[in-house]
Amino acid sequence: MKVVEIKKPALVQMIAAVYEPIKPLECTGLLGGEMNGDRIKVRLAQPAQIVDRRPASVDYANEWKRIRDLISRSYDFLGGFHSHLRTIVQEDSEKRIDLGTVGLSETDTETMKDEYPRGIEIVIAMNPSRRKIPARVSDYRIIGYLAGRGKRNYRLEIGAYYLDGSLRKRRAELHVQKRVMNSFFC
Repeated sequence: MKVVEIKKPALVQMIAAVYEPIKPLECTGLLGGEMNGDRIKVRLAQPAQIVDRRPASVDYANEWKRIRDLISRSYDFLGGFHSHLRTIVQEDSEKRIDLGTVGLSETDTETMKDEYPRGIEIVIAMNPSRRKIPARVSDYRIIGYLAGRGKRNYRLEIGAYYLDGSLRKRRAELHVQKRVMNSFFC
């Protein structure tokens, strides 16, 4: 099992990429840091800014190659990150709400297989929330709340994944220092 430790600068960079758009849009980016066997330290999260961002998908085209080359100058290239957001889906004459989840979709898994089969993928789910509870880290999830725009708060859930030797998706154990959690989330 891989163990992923997210350092404060990388956590801030990922959450800012998810949170900063005026309207909810998916985001994506690449990760740099240190990889020593199954222990990974994420030190940099570089968002892909020149992408076609939509409410439920991202087309990253050639942006990833440029970012990957930049990351590799100073860090080990670790993989990627992206968001899953609450979206309203129109099917025929019905609307339904899809909540952002922290799991990997089949498309996400295929992207990992094609782009970085030995790397990791961090998924950040962001959903509106009326209540706040203290931030917490379990073995496989980070959950925190951000005070949002106006009176709206957002619940963030973060998970990390890797592909095993048979290229099946597996959850990675997550670590974030408690003082980082307390300083960042409500």
